[in-house]
Amino acid sequence: MDNLDFEYYTPLEIEKISFIQMPKILFSNPIFKKLSTDAKVLYSFMQDRFRLSKKNNWIDDHNRVYIYFTHEEIREVFDIGKDKVIKLMKELEEYNLIERKKQGMGKPTIIYVKNCHSHKKIAENPWYTKRSEKPTSRSLKNRSQEVGKTDPNNNNINNTYINNIYNNQSINQNILDNKEETIDKMDYTIKLQENLELNNLDEEEYKSVYQVYKIMCDVLEMDFREKILINNTPVSIGLVQKRFLNEITLDHVQYVLDCIKEQEDVRNIRKYLISSLYNSVGTMDMYYENKVFNDLYLK
Repeated sequence: MDNLDFEYYTPLEIEKISFIQMPKILFSNPIFKKLSTDAKVLYSFMQDRFRLSKKNNWIDDHNRVYIYFTHEEIREVFDIGKDKVIKLMKELEEYNLIERKKQGMGKPTIIYVKNCHSHKKIAENPWYTKRSEKPTSRSLKNRSQEVGKTDPNNNNINNTYINNIYNNQSINQNILDNKEETIDKMDYTIKLQENLELNNLDEEEYKSVYQVYKIMCDVLEMDFREKILINNTPVSIGLVQKRFLNEITLDHVQYVLDCIKEQEDVRNIRKYLISSLYNSVGTMDMYYENKVFNDLYLK
C-alpha cells in the first residue's frame, strides 16, 4: 500500500463526486437492528440503481419500479464470493426489503426494492408521522394550512442566509442592516426535526427529545442580533442559532438529557438546556471518554 499516491481534491472536483445514499432509518430504527451492515450497504446500492430504472422506464403494469442487479454484478462490485451474495440477498428478502421475480428464457431476475420507510410497524407507530403532521413552533400555530402543504420529502434546506451572516462566528453588518432579509422558520423547524431524528424515536424517547426540540425552536425565533447568557457569558443569539441548526444532533440532546439526570438541583431547566446544548459540541466526547474510563478502571 505504500506505493499508492492519490491526488488532493480541488474545489471543482468536489462538485463531481458521486455518492451512494444510505437511508438513515436502517441504522436508527430498532426494526433493522439485526440487519447486517453489508446487507444495508447492498440495499443502498440497489436504491442507487433507480437511476437506471428511470432512464430505461423499468416500471411494471402496477406502477412499481424494479431494477436489475445480477449476482455476477454484485460479486464484482463488492469483490465477494457467490455464497456471500446469496446470504445477503436472502437477508434482504427475510426483511422483505426486496422481492425477486424470475423471468426465465435466460433473462435476468427482476428485483423490486421495497421502501424501507413504509414498513407496517413504522406506519402504525403513532410516533412515526410525517414532518408536516408534527408541531413546528409557537409562531406557526396559526399556519396549520401552510404546514399541511409542506412537502414531507423535501430535505433540501436552504442555510445560505444564516451561514452567510455568521460565517466564522462573525456578523456581516451589511446583511444585518438589510431588513428585507428574513429567516424561514418553517425550513429550520423541519431541519431540526431531521437532525434530532424525531421521526424515528419511540414514544418514551420522543416525549423527552421533543421538549428539547421546542426549546431549540424558541431560540430560533429570537432576534439573532440579541445576546443570550451561556454560562453567564453574553453570546450572540445568532451564533447559538447557527450551532443549533448545523451541529446539534440527537446524540448531543441525549447527552444533555443524561447530564440533567445526574444533576441534583437544576433551578432553571430552560437556561440549563440552552447552555448545555451550546456547549455539548465541545464537551460530549470528553464526557463519554471519562465515563468509559471510569467504568473500566475505577470500578
